[in-house]
Amino acid sequence: VLSSAISFLAFAPFTQSSDSLTTSRSSTEKLNSSNNSLTTLQYSEDEVKNIEKKFNSSSRIYLSSQASKPAFDSAVSNARIIHLATHAK
Repeated sequence: VLSSAISFLAFAPFTQSSDSLTTSRSSTEKLNSSNNSLTTLQYSEDEVKNIEKKFNSSSRIYLSSQASKPAFDSAVSNARIIHLATHAK
């Protein structure tokens, strides 16, 4: 196993944690207008962080704007397990 291997890789681009359940109307409208009416996913940030706790320090999670296609493309080949907490169309 390569030292650069990632045991758990997670992406949650539409994050909302239990600490931030009161999303403002303006941020929701901005998200909707830029992503064809896709909304935040309640608890998606908590979801990936809780799963990450089960793995060692070689796990990596990407939240919100960090969860981009370029980030995915650069990390996916080194990942053993990939978790996507996102919308599907």
